[in-house]
Amino acid sequence: MKAYGVVLLLLLIHSPLFLPEFSTTAVAISFDNEDDKQGLLAFKGNFDNASPVFSSWNESSHYCMWRGVYCCSRNLQRVCTLELPSSGLVGSISPYIGNLSYLRRIDLSDNKLYGIIPSSISHLYRLQNINLTNNFLSGTIPENLDNCSQLVNLSLSNNQFYGKLPSWLGSFRKLEFLNLGVNSFTGNIPLSITNLSSLHEFYVANNDLSGSIPSGLGQISQIQIINLGENDFSGVIPESIFNLTYISNLGLHMNNFRGHLPRDIGHPPLKSPAIAPSYKSANRRNSSIALECFIYSKV
Repeated sequence: MKAYGVVLLLLLIHSPLFLPEFSTTAVAISFDNEDDKQGLLAFKGNFDNASPVFSSWNESSHYCMWRGVYCCSRNLQRVCTLELPSSGLVGSISPYIGNLSYLRRIDLSDNKLYGIIPSSISHLYRLQNINLTNNFLSGTIPENLDNCSQLVNLSLSNNQFYGKLPSWLGSFRKLEFLNLGVNSFTGNIPLSITNLSSLHEFYVANNDLSGSIPSGLGQISQIQIINLGENDFSGVIPESIFNLTYISNLGLHMNNFRGHLPRDIGHPPLKSPAIAPSYKSANRRNSSIALECFIYSKV
């Protein structure tokens, strides 16, 4: 049967009608990867099975056909994407997710996940996108997550994470989007953040971060959005931030900065401050600040 499956698969691949979407159909005939299959079943086992998303997760179909599971176009029996946002999931993330060694994208946003991010996620060195926003996850960022050196997007906002931001966050040279907002992180922004040369968007608003803004943040030439609002930052805002070429949104509201703001911010300058009604002052303790609110955006 396996030999027949290989022949059929080769025929499909060399056929002019072969398209990527046929890959899972061909695989379903005889191909399985036991690690991926067991990893998915263990992942399912940590949640309330009443969720309708799991109605297709059974032996009657190949796991590449299960809702939210997408297999690779080249390694046809390996899972590349696990995408279950807004799926009513209640439970914790199984450590067996580390079995899915070809995984490139995880999106479990807008569910009711709790517990920690399992350390086994650091085994997924092909990962490019992690989106766990809007859940009830807690704990610290897994220590070995820097093994996932291909990360382009790391989104952990609107959870209950705590602890200091690890210095190895600056090792993700391909990272374009970093959102750690609305958590309980403490301490300073690590200086290593300034090594993220590909970074476009940086959000750490609504935490308990303190200290000064690293001047090197203004040297990340591609950055477009910086939101550091509603923390406990202090000191003078580095002038380099105001000279960023592509900056389109700058949120520094509700901190303890001192000094004055330049008349023009960005190249071309941000047109006008976007004043949010709930922000009465840009600075909790210092009244010498030049504008009422540090939220700027291009119009």
